[in-house]
Amino acid sequence: MIARKTGLRFAALFLFVFFLLQTAYSASSAARHAVIDVLTVMPSAAIIDLIDPESNAVPAGHRIVSPQGSLSILNGCEGTETFFLLSAAMLAFSAGWKRKMSGIVSGLIVVYLLNQCRIISLFFAARENHEWFDLLHGYVAPTLIIALSAIYFLWWANEAAD
Repeated sequence: MIARKTGLRFAALFLFVFFLLQTAYSASSAARHAVIDVLTVMPSAAIIDLIDPESNAVPAGHRIVSPQGSLSILNGCEGTETFFLLSAAMLAFSAGWKRKMSGIVSGLIVVYLLNQCRIISLFFAARENHEWFDLLHGYVAPTLIIALSAIYFLWWANEAAD
């Protein structure tokens, strides 16, 4: 009975925190602009240009623009939903606040790096083969990011429970 109540408490708190984070983010156009245009597009364009200087990739608002093609990073493409899911799970988990906060900060780094890899891969896939782009964008990359974030959460929860 205790495990059942704990599971229900976790699920309820998880859903509440996730929807709270998602709603707050969606309500703030300034936050979306900062996350998409500044924290996502600008570094991605710079990395693409480092990998392939001939691409001449430059940030332009929510887009990475190149003479060889462009990629739009829209709301939902910046990785916030995965970060909010991970954060909500950590906040709902029974652990101390210091452990939760360090998990959230390190989780932010994990999700951010995974999403940067996704965006850079999508840019090159869109340029080289649209079928690869569709597969990567629609199935492979989102599933991989969620799965790796879930594995990270399981590792963190195991460490937090010790």
